[in-house]
Amino acid sequence: METDRFNAFSDGVFAILITILVLEFHIPVFKTGHLLAALDTQGPTFVSYLFSYLYVGTLWLFHHDYFSLLTRIDRNVNMLNLLMLFSITLIDYPMSLLGATLTTGNRADLQTAFVMYDSIKLDPVKSILIYGVAILSSFWSISLSAALLILEIVFHFFAYLRMGRSLDRLHPTTHH
Repeated sequence: METDRFNAFSDGVFAILITILVLEFHIPVFKTGHLLAALDTQGPTFVSYLFSYLYVGTLWLFHHDYFSLLTRIDRNVNMLNLLMLFSITLIDYPMSLLGATLTTGNRADLQTAFVMYDSIKLDPVKSILIYGVAILSSFWSISLSAALLILEIVFHFFAYLRMGRSLDRLHPTTHH
């Protein structure tokens, strides 16, 4: 298979997912003069959207840079790509759960939402370790678990930057 169809399909999945993420926002019900207070209730939804967007955006950057180096795609690469895209598209559900539970402040619900959010990702070993610690820490500290989740997203972004520099050194003319 040529890479054009492969990349077009993957880009389409990423584009649809990022569009779906924003659909969690709804115009809040508010009384005249109280719009700011109504918007404030959407803060947790915005925070979970922001983290999900950054995560999905970073994964798209990885995907774009890595797969732009391939000249042909075989069945195995296609299957791995579908598995990866499947795991990425699951991000919307736990993101919605996380946004909803952040507004309630219920510790048990927050813990469940963080575990759901952290467990759907198919990442390298370092990432899985950080996610594992985030899940375990949710039993003692939701704040620590949230901080580890943020750390993981930052880790992904810096890993992308490192990979990009490595690709530039290895393939200076083919890397976009």
